[in-house]
Amino acid sequence: MISFSTASRRTGAAFISLRIPAARAAFSAFRPTVLAARAAACLLCMAVLFSLSGHNFAMAAEAARAQAPLEALALAQRGIDQSEPDLFYQAVDVNSVLARGADAGIAAIKEQMAKGTLGELNPMLALAVAGMDTGDAAKTKMLKQLLTSEVRTFVAAGIRGGYFAGKPNGKVDAGSFSPLLDGLSKGRKEIVAGKVLSHKGDTAKVSATFIDHGAGTFPLELGLEQRNGQWQVVEISNAAALIQEAAKGGK
Repeated sequence: MISFSTASRRTGAAFISLRIPAARAAFSAFRPTVLAARAAACLLCMAVLFSLSGHNFAMAAEAARAQAPLEALALAQRGIDQSEPDLFYQAVDVNSVLARGADAGIAAIKEQMAKGTLGELNPMLALAVAGMDTGDAAKTKMLKQLLTSEVRTFVAAGIRGGYFAGKPNGKVDAGSFSPLLDGLSKGRKEIVAGKVLSHKGDTAKVSATFIDHGAGTFPLELGLEQRNGQWQVVEISNAAALIQEAAKGGK
C-alpha cells in the first residue's frame, strides 16, 4: 500500500491547484477556436445543401415553365366539362384562332356547301361565303368578321349547352350554326395534351389530340402565346389538314 506524507499531499495539491487554472485558461482560449471550426463546418454543409437544393429547385422550376403551355389545354378542357365558356376563353383566344385559320375555314365551308352538306346555314352567311371574291378585301374582311362572331356564338352555345361535354342540357341558340349542334355526335369532346414541340419566350407550339367520343380522333398542332402570365391557344397550325380529316370522319 502506497501512502503519502502530509507534505507530499500538500505539494501535490498545490501543484494541481496551480495547474487547473492554467488548464482552464488554455481550454477557454482554445474553445472559441473549436466552436468557430464547428460553425464553419456547419455553414459549409448548409451552403452545399442549399446549393444542391437551389440547383434542383431551379431545374424543377425550369421544367415546370417548359411544360406551362400545356396547362392551357387542361384549362380549356375544364371549361368544356364544366359547361363554362368563360373558362374556355381564358385558355383559347377564339378570335385569334379564327383570324389565323379563316382562309382554311372559308375554303372548307365553300367545299361543304358545294356538296350540299351546309344547306341549312343562315342564308346571309351562305350567300356571303358563296359569293365571296377572294380578291375583294372588303368582302373578305366582312366575311371573316361574320364567321368570327358566328363561330364564337356556336362554341359558347356548345359549351354552355353541354353538347361538347356529351351532356346536352337543353336547346341553346347557336346562331347561324344551330343546325350543326343537332348533327354533333353525342360523345364527349376531349382535348388531350401531347408535348411541347417548341418554346421560346412567350410563344410555344404544342401537340395535342382532339377526341370526339362518338366521331373520331383528330391530331392537333397548336400555337400558343403567353399574355399577362396566362398561356392561350391562338392558332391551330394544322387547321387545313384538320378540316380535311374531320370531313372524312376522323380516325
